[in-house]
Amino acid sequence: MKLNINLNKANDCIKKGLYNDAIKLCDEEINLDPKNSVAWIIKGIANLQLEDYENSITCNNKALELNSNLQVAWLNKAVAYKKSWQLKESISAYKKAIKINPKLNTMWINLARVYETMGNYTESEKCYEYILKNIDQNDSLAKFNLSLVLLKKGNFKEGFKNFEFRFDHPLYGKRRFIKLPLLENLKIVKDKKILVWMEGGFGDAILFCRYVEKLLELGAHITYEVQPSLIDIIKTLNPKINYVSSKNKELDDFDFQIPLMSLPLLFETNLKNIPNKTPYLKADKKLDNYWKLELKKYSKPKIGLVWSSSSSAALAKFRSMNIKNLQPIINKQYHYFSLQNSISDNDTIFLKKNNIINLGNQNLDNIFAIINNLDLVISIDTLFAQIAGSLNIPIWVMVNLDSDWKWLLWRKDSPWHSSMKVYSQKDYNNWTDVIKTIQKELTYFLK
Repeated sequence: MKLNINLNKANDCIKKGLYNDAIKLCDEEINLDPKNSVAWIIKGIANLQLEDYENSITCNNKALELNSNLQVAWLNKAVAYKKSWQLKESISAYKKAIKINPKLNTMWINLARVYETMGNYTESEKCYEYILKNIDQNDSLAKFNLSLVLLKKGNFKEGFKNFEFRFDHPLYGKRRFIKLPLLENLKIVKDKKILVWMEGGFGDAILFCRYVEKLLELGAHITYEVQPSLIDIIKTLNPKINYVSSKNKELDDFDFQIPLMSLPLLFETNLKNIPNKTPYLKADKKLDNYWKLELKKYSKPKIGLVWSSSSSAALAKFRSMNIKNLQPIINKQYHYFSLQNSISDNDTIFLKKNNIINLGNQNLDNIFAIINNLDLVISIDTLFAQIAGSLNIPIWVMVNLDSDWKWLLWRKDSPWHSSMKVYSQKDYNNWTDVIKTIQKELTYFLK
């Protein structure tokens, strides 16, 4: 439908982030013609951007009353329902949109993400497969998202194969060092100079660095690019590896290159052959001795706590919890230590009230040393969980329903870390069962 001057202006306002102005322009049109479905749709989009999900849904309903075949209205409703945690309603709206035209890739991807938020990976997998079989067999985003589902279900063979499409994802970095040949065959690595370059976050570096040592064992000469703040810790992996900071710009004299997280595919990783020598990293000796003396002052078993992610990633908030959720697991039998990088004023009040010692805001070298001298770490999905696992310190990880693939499905242990236990939400955005289970198990921990 051709837009008139007001609705064109409303669209421009949305592009500029002037959402209230867009709503006013739409209201002018609606007052003149309440049956203007386009005005209702644009108003719904503006409300969606303002996070006024209820009014956004109402506006799209008005448009659908005028024409029930407006696919864009169903899609906008689905998004508003998802963002307001009305997940079943979101799925229903996506299914209505699919009946009108099933050939939209992004619609199936967004529907899959709703299923994943609910923990329904079977239906999510079907969505990605529909795209690849019926719409576009080369859709790299569908392949990458499918890889995360397959990996989470433990299908590492197909999962890691599709995981190679991560570099086509708009939120993922591009391939680097492309002028160097990509390492694709382990039979030719002996005596070759290989660059393993960093990707992902600190936790990924800690988790997957074990594969760099496996390359070394095959007789290769390894240079491993590491984040600057991690390099001193990662160096404890194996002294025969050449470690370089990611700030180093002169990395070109190699026979092959490979991104760190492509190594599991190269080694044909499955659930039974993950390298699991523990501990595989070590804390700095001087810092370790320092924190050993500092923490010796506390006679009871020592537990580290992490409840909130400082990541700016869109999904990070769903991994986090309000500190008050931890109250049932505060037990007089133990000393507790906050390991958080940053804490709010409310967090500080909670810590003081419960005699929790704040050891946060340390550099990574100190964090490794602190964790190495604790009896247990209880953490959400953060870097701290990977640190504890690499040091073989008991770690209990609390994960959301739509958690990272590395925690897998239907498991309480982890094939990545022998000292790890995983506590998963049973319902989205609800930590009650997780906390109850940990509270129960803490009563006999260390007995």
